Amino acid sequence: MRNRIAVLMAVGLLVAACGSGEDSVETVTSATSGSGGTQVDCGTDGSECESTTTTTPTPEPIMGYAWTFEGTNTLGFPDRGPEVATATLTLMFEDGQDVNELHPRYVVTEGTVTYEPVSTEGAGCTYTDPGQTFKVTPDMSPASPEGDQAQSVLIFDTTVTPITYRGILYTQGPDDTVVQDCTAIDPDTYGVNTVNYGAYTTWLLINPSDSRPITEDGLIIDTLELPSEYGYTLDFTITRVK
Repeated sequence: MRNRIAVLMAVGLLVAACGSGEDSVETVTSATSGSGGTQVDCGTDGSECESTTTTTPTPEPIMGYAWTFEGTNTLGFPDRGPEVATATLTLMFEDGQDVNELHPRYVVTEGTVTYEPVSTEGAGCTYTDPGQTFKVTPDMSPASPEGDQAQSVLIFDTTVTPITYRGILYTQGPDDTVVQDCTAIDPDTYGVNTVNYGAYTTWLLINPSDSRPITEDGLIIDTLELPSEYGYTLDFTITRVK
């Protein structure tokens, strides 16, 4: 996927002088930012110097580099009954941000979405959806959208206590095919039709004004009842990858 975790390594400068015949003890330590340093101890008898190297971990973003999203979208159609979709998505620290960014942004890099099979009746018709599972690629949940698409992104606000989160996460996968059988109404007028639905699913939808707090242990477990003419519910857990 597009995001990459960059690890910067630097080599410390070692300067050491050993005595030759005269008693001497000299310790030289040199370090560059993020690399630690090397300590050299020279013996008093002219023997070889022994060195030890310590490494300081490269700083990481305030909220880490990666989070895992696991969610369920339950959408109730008046004529088809509920449709259930589940997703597991990997969210990575978006490229181009400073490691100390106070409002870090995380974008979808990979994942899996499953639409559960549906067979229900409504308005005199029978609807059968075999369901599907597909792998998520970055273009299905764009961090750099085209046209009027919204950016699919999770954003934290670390300037407040407790830390809050917001954003929109969605996927746009292959069409979902539904067989519509309305012959029970009037077989001479209605028949069996195949209808393709765009596999667009919202997994998270929280505006900045509605930002929600994360738990004390940094875990996000939440449920959203989103208003719409159909009404759908989002249940999700977002966990930081250690």
